[in-house]
Amino acid sequence: MAASRRGSVTSRRGGSNSHLALLSSSRKPFALASAPPGSEDDSDDHSEVCTGRSLATRRHQRIDGPRIARSLVAAVAAWPAPDATPLLRSLALVGRAYREAAQVELFRHLTIGNSEQLRRCVSVLAKNATLGRAVHDLTLRPRGGDAKSRDRVLKDARALLHCLRNLRKLDEELFKGDFDVTDLDKDYPLGSASTIRLHSFRSRAAWWEIGAIHALLTSQSELEVIDVGGAIVDREWAGARLSEEAIKPSSRLRQLCVSQILHEDTLGVLLRVCGGPEGRLTDVALGFQSIDRDTPRASITAAFRSVRDTVRQLTISAPLEATEDLSGFLDEVVAELPALEVLEWNEGADALRVPIASSRFLDHLPRTLKELRGRSLVSLSTSKVLAWLESDELGSDLKRIDLDWANGRGDEEGREPWYRERHIARIQDAAEHVGIECRLSKGDAAL
Repeated sequence: MAASRRGSVTSRRGGSNSHLALLSSSRKPFALASAPPGSEDDSDDHSEVCTGRSLATRRHQRIDGPRIARSLVAAVAAWPAPDATPLLRSLALVGRAYREAAQVELFRHLTIGNSEQLRRCVSVLAKNATLGRAVHDLTLRPRGGDAKSRDRVLKDARALLHCLRNLRKLDEELFKGDFDVTDLDKDYPLGSASTIRLHSFRSRAAWWEIGAIHALLTSQSELEVIDVGGAIVDREWAGARLSEEAIKPSSRLRQLCVSQILHEDTLGVLLRVCGGPEGRLTDVALGFQSIDRDTPRASITAAFRSVRDTVRQLTISAPLEATEDLSGFLDEVVAELPALEVLEWNEGADALRVPIASSRFLDHLPRTLKELRGRSLVSLSTSKVLAWLESDELGSDLKRIDLDWANGRGDEEGREPWYRERHIARIQDAAEHVGIECRLSKGDAAL
C-alpha cells in the first residue's frame, strides 16, 4: 500500500510613479542637501541670544554629511525599482557615508542566483550585522544539483538565514529537480526553532510532507501567504495521526496556493492548520496530480467544510492525470463554500482536457458570487452559458464573467461540442442586458 503513494513527480517587483510623485517624495531630502546656511539672526529659540559657537554647531547639524547621505539615499530608494537600483549602486561609490546608507537599501531586497553568490553573501553578512538586519525580502535560487552540493547549499542557506533577523518574505528554489522535505529541521534551512517571523513564504519546487508543512505553519505564526509550487503529500502516513490531534491553527494566514495535493488526509489537515473555521483564510488555489483511490474525491470535498465560512476566492485546476469521470466535482466543492465571491477553474493540463463541472453547474452558483472565471473550458458549453444568461433567474449577484474555451480535436468529425462561434455575440448581448461585464476567449485569444 505504501508503494501506491509514490506518485510520479510532475513539477511546474514595482509600479511606475508619476514624476510629480517622485518630486514630492524627494523634495524634503534634496532641500536638506541644498539649503543655504542660516543667517546670524536666525535662531531656533528666540528667547536667548545665539552665540557664535552655538550657531556653528547648528550649521554643522544642518549640513552634516551622513545625514545628507541618508536623506538622499532614502529619496532614491523610494523611486521605482528599475530606476532606483543602478542609482543606489552609483551613490555607494561617492563616499563612505553614501556607501553605508546605499548598501542598507540595496540589501532590503536580496536576490541570490547561484551557490557561489550564496557563499559570498554568508561571508559578508556574518561580519556586518547591520546589513543582515536590513534584509526584508530574500529570493534564493542556488539550485544545487548532486548530493554533495545539496548538503553544502543547505548548510550555507541555514547560515544565511541565521543572519537575517528581520526577514519577512522568502522565495526559494534551492535545488534542481526532485527535492523532498520530510523533516523540517533536517531537510530544510528554516527550522522550527528559527527566530525569523515570515509574512510570506514561497517554495517553488520542493515536495513537502504534510508533517513538515504542518511544522512550518505552526512555527511561523505570522505567516499571511504560503505558496508551494511543488506538492504537499502524505507518503509518510502522518495525515491520519494529525487528523486526530488537536491542531493549533494559524490566526493570520489569508492566502494558500498549492500546485499539487496528493493523498487522502493531506488537504483536510492542511486547511485546518491554515486557519480552520476560526481563521482568516480567504484565498485558496489548488491543483492535483490525480483524483483517484489515493486522493479520493470525497476527501477533497469534505476538507473544505472546515473553511466554509472564511473562503471568499477559490481557484481549482483539473488534475494532471485523469483516471475517472470528474464531472460535477467542481459543483461539489463550490456547494461547501456558501460565502464564495470569486471562482476560477481550469480544465486544461498540457494537451489534456478534464471536465470537472456538471452540465447544471451554473444553476447552483452561490448568491454571493461576484466574479466567475473559467480557463480551457470543455464542460461548460457556449449554449449552456447563453441559456443561463437568458434565463429569468441567474441565481447570484454576478458582476463579471471571464470565460476561455479550449481548443481541441473535439469529436470524431473534428467538431468542438462545447463551442459555437454563433453564440458569442448573443452571450455578449445577454450579459450586457443583465449588467454583467463580459470577457470571452478561445484558446486565450480574445473573441
